Amino acid sequence: MATVNNSDNDAPAIQVIYVEDSNLHAAWLKAGLASSNIEVMHLSKSDESLIEELSRSRYDAAKVIILDLHMGELSGLQVARRLRAAGDSRPIVLISGAERPSNSELMAIQAMFIPKPFDFDRISDAIKKLAARP
Repeated sequence: MATVNNSDNDAPAIQVIYVEDSNLHAAWLKAGLASSNIEVMHLSKSDESLIEELSRSRYDAAKVIILDLHMGELSGLQVARRLRAAGDSRPIVLISGAERPSNSELMAIQAMFIPKPFDFDRISDAIKKLAARP
């Protein structure tokens, strides 16, 4: 497992998957979470191949999946629904600079929502709590 140099913590990094069609937003989140010992694996796919990609063993170590709400062909909600239908039980965080999904939508996919622009402390705290769940 990868580690991030962090003066307060030499434990293995928490790995997360971030599905985002903007390379700039992905780089920004990756840089913002590195100091919190969180490693961001970016996927920019937003079509049918994304679901298959997320099931590959190279992503098994990811503790949390972060989905941008508005992407290309598939929305973050659609991806979350398909992941749940496929049996993926990892915590899901939906993010968006636009509207917030309804509580019923979030409950149906067992996800939480965090608005953009990024509040790195809030995202870091949420990831750490979600990753600590059994």
